[in-house]
Amino acid sequence: MKCAACGSPVEFPDKNLLQETVCPGCAVRVRRRTGDETMAMPVSMMLPDQFQQADLQRLVKRGEVLQDRYRKVNPDKQEEGDSDKALANALESLASSISQLERKLSDEPGAVSLVDEDEMIPILDASRNGNQLQAPGDSPNGKDEPRPAKSSSPLQASVLVRREAAAVTHRMLREKNRDRIWSESGSGDDGRIGLFAYLMKKAPATTIVVTLLGMFGLIAGTIVLMKDSFRDKPEPLGEEALLPSSNIGQLWEDDPEAAQAEAVARGFLNAVSAEAAKPFVYQSARIAPRLEKLFQPITSPGMYRLALKSRALTPGGQSIFAFRVWPEGEDSRMLVVVPEGKMPKVQWEFFAEVGELSWDEFMTIRPDEGVLMRTWVRKSNLYFPPYTQQDWQAYLLHDYTEEFQMIAYADRGSGADWKLSKALEEAPVKFNRYDAVMAQAEVSYIMEMPSVGEDKRVIISEITRVPATSWLPRGYLPSNQ
Repeated sequence: MKCAACGSPVEFPDKNLLQETVCPGCAVRVRRRTGDETMAMPVSMMLPDQFQQADLQRLVKRGEVLQDRYRKVNPDKQEEGDSDKALANALESLASSISQLERKLSDEPGAVSLVDEDEMIPILDASRNGNQLQAPGDSPNGKDEPRPAKSSSPLQASVLVRREAAAVTHRMLREKNRDRIWSESGSGDDGRIGLFAYLMKKAPATTIVVTLLGMFGLIAGTIVLMKDSFRDKPEPLGEEALLPSSNIGQLWEDDPEAAQAEAVARGFLNAVSAEAAKPFVYQSARIAPRLEKLFQPITSPGMYRLALKSRALTPGGQSIFAFRVWPEGEDSRMLVVVPEGKMPKVQWEFFAEVGELSWDEFMTIRPDEGVLMRTWVRKSNLYFPPYTQQDWQAYLLHDYTEEFQMIAYADRGSGADWKLSKALEEAPVKFNRYDAVMAQAEVSYIMEMPSVGEDKRVIISEITRVPATSWLPRGYLPSNQ
């Protein structure tokens, strides 16, 4: 093997790759490397003494030369203004040289001026090897010949050169600045370009990506706002027109009745047990068994946002208040406060979407006989045997969160079908993008069917009766109910 530093032969006692030896030629420690049977690689961190020392003075001089070369302007990186200036200077020098040649030729004895007495541009005489000039009208044999027709506007050669140079320069600048035309269209009268044009010029890819992300963000935000606005639309509470809601902060001074309703609503929302909620619940004694069994406080009592959405008058002239509640970590829900004696109370069945059974109980018990349910209702096009479209009308029943859903069939033309169809046609409530009705319906479980194209199964039920198309208690239903 040979030393990679000096080329001297190197021998190793064995084939151990980690063994090092000293090169006899340069005294540098070398080692073998895997796969290389020819060269031994230096591994020493110290150079031997016999290496020639570097001339530091010579290095200083060479460093100065390199610095001078670095400071010189690279002709290949000249700015656009410098190249335009150099071109203009070259064209000016060309025109000046032609003018000087004109004067020299006119001063030579026996020479004809570049411009004759009629200011016509002369031509070269080929018979004199191009060293003399022949004026127009002079023939080589000494005889006068008729002059050619005069130009309408003769010009000197230097003027023609300058005009041609200006035309060439103009064409060159148009070609060079063609890619800047788009940015000039976005500039103002003072020459400054707009922000979008500047960003497109500096970073077009990044600008396009950020613009698209902004557009998608606006679209997503619009969809979310539209969804919330659909869900925030309250259920019409009566036949009378809704009165405008007051400012919550001034209710105690302006409207003590509304202020009391808000205090009752907050007392109910802050309750952590059924016993604590009973003083604020409408007809708590009548529904005590269901309240104690099914009451569930909000996720974070005290951590919610409450807003008065509407206020309606019952046929008896009493006020019903509808609040929108945004519990922390949950979807918004509607809370209704109705009068009971001298103090308004919260209708817990409305808030919890509970009839004779809750949705969870219905799905677990699956009653064969009709039970009263508070449900959202909208029309459906799903028909499973033995239910046909000619004899039955299909409806989709679900809760507010749409966690529980089932297909319910009403006998076409029956009282239940007529009441639901009329409510959907005359007084629908927007649920997301659909027209729906908040109804109290007697529903009985029929069977469970596999869903078309999906893994989950569909609950089939029948609607036997619809007592009301509102969730309000019996005493506060509209007169047409």
